[in-house]
Amino acid sequence: MLSRLTLLFLFSILVFCSCSHTHSKIAPPYSTKKVTVDTPNTDTIFKDKRVIVIGSKLDRGEDAVNYVAVKFKPYIRFSDFRATVEDTQKKAPIQFYSNPLAREYRTRIRETYSDQGTNFGGHYCLVDWGYGSNAGYCVLIDTNTGVVYNGVENSEGYDFRKNSRMLIVNPPDSTGFYLANVDYDEPLIYLWNEKRKRFEQR
Repeated sequence: MLSRLTLLFLFSILVFCSCSHTHSKIAPPYSTKKVTVDTPNTDTIFKDKRVIVIGSKLDRGEDAVNYVAVKFKPYIRFSDFRATVEDTQKKAPIQFYSNPLAREYRTRIRETYSDQGTNFGGHYCLVDWGYGSNAGYCVLIDTNTGVVYNGVENSEGYDFRKNSRMLIVNPPDSTGFYLANVDYDEPLIYLWNEKRKRFEQR
């Protein structure tokens, strides 16, 4: 996989070679909670199915590139790791003593568990929260036993399904793109190992 620096270098060359062309004023097809594109001075410099380059309409060469958005192509799908959704009307009481984080984030965990019940992997409740400026964490509660298990750290949230054991950490936006030249982590895929009771990266 190309490094972010290499990506920027390649697209800088592309921008330099194409700077004499007139570019249409197309708004960025992605959004992010932590980065705001200065639309009066930015434009879509390059776009295809895999990459979108956003840059300045005034600058040229390397300085023209502001953001590089890359299409996320997951090599596995949620449907590849299906889990049978169990009845959650009778949830086990949360065993707060089973995990130090459960005791520390008791209120958040109790509220999500009560409101959502099973929301991951057939019989688990995934509870997440943020801390700091670009960080978050989650735990899993087994609705059958109430035991709380450690999750995975994130910088851009999670994407998951009630009927799947797959978890996407730092998921792309609704169009499938993520910013590759910023200080946020790239999307990662984890699977819940039911026997070992832990997430494992794929």
